Amino acid sequence: MNTGHSGSISTGHGNSIRGMLNRLETMYMMSAQVPVYTVRNQIANAIEIFVHLKRDGDGNRRVMEVAELAGFDGKEYNINYLYRTDGSGCLVRTGNALLHRDNLKRGGMNDRL
Repeated sequence: MNTGHSGSISTGHGNSIRGMLNRLETMYMMSAQVPVYTVRNQIANAIEIFVHLKRDGDGNRRVMEVAELAGFDGKEYNINYLYRTDGSGCLVRTGNALLHRDNLKRGGMNDRL
């Protein structure tokens, strides 16, 4: 992802999407002496979509939330949650629209999300 090529996929570990972002920042800052603003800006430019999975007690993984990393405002990440797990454990649409549809348009799938 650091080369600027689109289409990467990766796995990270965290208890939530924000937790994963914090871990990613920490790993980055352990190897480089750069301001946190720069780290967050680079992360926001590199990642588009998060799919957060959780392993249940029986060992099965299920999707907990899906979100778009919509940008960075200089202090915080702008996370646009598209799907979240409700109180009964079902994944439901939040009603938020995908903000950055460019890649879907290029792939001819603009109407999919």
